[in-house]
Amino acid sequence: MMAAAYRTEEPAPSGGRARLRRVLLVDDDPLVRRALASILQLDAEVVTASDRRTALGMLEQSRFDAIICDHDLPDGTGFDVLETWARAGRPASRFVLHTGRRDIDPAEVRVVLKPSDPSVFRSFLREVAEGT
Repeated sequence: MMAAAYRTEEPAPSGGRARLRRVLLVDDDPLVRRALASILQLDAEVVTASDRRTALGMLEQSRFDAIICDHDLPDGTGFDVLETWARAGRPASRFVLHTGRRDIDPAEVRVVLKPSDPSVFRSFLREVAEGT
């Protein structure tokens, strides 16, 4: 169970663009987690978790503006995290399931297939910040 917070030293974007405060990034692969966090920190404070249990604990203790979550976690699935997020009244539109699985219905949740271009996640965060 590893959790980390990454904060950017860059100023918030100018020009009236909204900036997210906190994003939860859940992935059991440390390389994927670090790479995505380093990119996403340009848009928000990124808090990471390596498994379902840690992510659920963070959701109980903190508020997040969005979640990017791997599907296959060592102790569950990304749908477990989504269920907790939804029970807290948070919109599914602020949740992305990041997976290599091709059998997940994108009508249930926003899915980004692996391998993925990090710009997809930055676009997602901009959409969430702008409320679109």
